[in-house]
Amino acid sequence: MDRTCNACGAMNREDAKFCKNCGSPLPAISRKLTQKEIKHVKQVQKFWIMLISSLGVLLIASFFMLSGVKNAKALSVAKEYTEKYLTADDRAFGTIKPGNFLLEGMSWKISEADIKRNFSYATDSNDPDFKRSMMISQAQFLTPIPHANFMSLGIYNGMLYAVKFEFGENEKFESQQFKVPNKDEIMYGRFIGLYTMFKKLFGDPSYEKNDIKAMPLAEKISRIKNGVLSDGKPSNSYMAWSLGGTKAELAFFGYDGQIHLTVRFLNEPLWNAANSAPAGNYRGF
Repeated sequence: MDRTCNACGAMNREDAKFCKNCGSPLPAISRKLTQKEIKHVKQVQKFWIMLISSLGVLLIASFFMLSGVKNAKALSVAKEYTEKYLTADDRAFGTIKPGNFLLEGMSWKISEADIKRNFSYATDSNDPDFKRSMMISQAQFLTPIPHANFMSLGIYNGMLYAVKFEFGENEKFESQQFKVPNKDEIMYGRFIGLYTMFKKLFGDPSYEKNDIKAMPLAEKISRIKNGVLSDGKPSNSYMAWSLGGTKAELAFFGYDGQIHLTVRFLNEPLWNAANSAPAGNYRGF
């Protein structure tokens, strides 16, 4: 069968690849596949479909298996740190009684001079929570409080009126040279541990906001870090106890994409007086 050149219209032999007249490439000859060739093509297609499907199933199974292992590890870490420091927290905060605040050898209205006698390395600081503040490093704590990186003291009219602890994943007993794994789960565990101990010491909170309580752990942490719930409301967890002139606060919240855990004790009359004074209105949770 002759082949027509698309470029010049010249007729060429059936087996020619280039036009004898103009040298242009001739169009490929289309032919029907034999039954044997069709069967072979179908077998090849079936093989690749089965291979790709098997790899897909394997990848999906591996993903869920790894996710399950990761979730189990996260839950284990959170549970470990919920229970790990209950005794230490009891020892640290068990001196606080309703109507009689005593913490780290300090009581309300203790003077700056007395604070400096108790903590010789106390330094002035600029804590935005308080009108004036002093900072005590973890190394100076009279009673160890695991993961409490520092203690901030609020000063009003020369007297102690607030104590705050900021918690973090690094503490003096842990290496500062390496990234701490599961740090968010550790902080969640410490939050639940402190909440458990405060309920034991002080009873049920007088106020509680804990919208993440029923969520899976990964979602709890994600919501806290993002700062909002699915409905756009703040995701922070906050509990408060009224202890006869002292207000105890426990807050678990997100700021700038990071998890924060804070404990505060406030002398309510002085706290209210400081907030009503010029340059007042200090941070609430």
